Amino acid sequence: MFSNSNSQYISVIKYHNQLKIDYKLLNQDEITSSNQSSFLLQKELMPDDVVFKLNNWQNDSVHTFLATLCGSDEQIIIAKDDESKNDEYSIVTLNTAFNVGIKNSVLFEDVHYFDKTGLDFLYSPFHILNLHVEQNPSANNLVILLIDNHLYLMILNENSEIVYHSIKKLTSFDDIKQTEFYESEVIGQKLFDEVYYYEIQNLIQSVISEFYEKQSNVFIEKIVILYTLKQ
Repeated sequence: MFSNSNSQYISVIKYHNQLKIDYKLLNQDEITSSNQSSFLLQKELMPDDVVFKLNNWQNDSVHTFLATLCGSDEQIIIAKDDESKNDEYSIVTLNTAFNVGIKNSVLFEDVHYFDKTGLDFLYSPFHILNLHVEQNPSANNLVILLIDNHLYLMILNENSEIVYHSIKKLTSFDDIKQTEFYESEVIGQKLFDEVYYYEIQNLIQSVISEFYEKQSNVFIEKIVILYTLKQ
């Protein structure tokens, strides 16, 4: 991917209450150094120490690529010939048959967050799902990407074509804290884990039921769950 020596790839993913940074130094496409770090978020602006860290890396090499992931639920998969969403969404290519539309207001917020560092690439979670499908062709699958408290879902038919997509939201840990069952951090975490897995199971079942109500010619044979951070 990177033909220049000493290229740097920096991934910055914003979660509900923390920022995850994954840094890789590449030489002729070989990873020679890597670093992972996380920072707690207390306000909507990028922390000053993160800005300093990212800009220092970028000053080290002109061949630096800074990327992030759009974690909003206001994005959709659109057929290539569908122009009905062009005014409300920013449209980017997903594959030969579909595009991804990201709400304009969401895109503005994501780009604005990187005002002090700049941003080279912004990806949708559906890009990750689509790449997984292209690299691991498999028919009649429900493929799920779990990021923070969002589930991004795609269902593929027998030709590995996308026939369904949706985004589902899970209860966050902060929501658990507001309930009468929260007594301490330890008990709260156990409660959160139980709610988290229960919701995932229920959401998968409801998505499958919803899909079968509209589609009768696709039978889901396999469920694949991808995650960036095991919780």
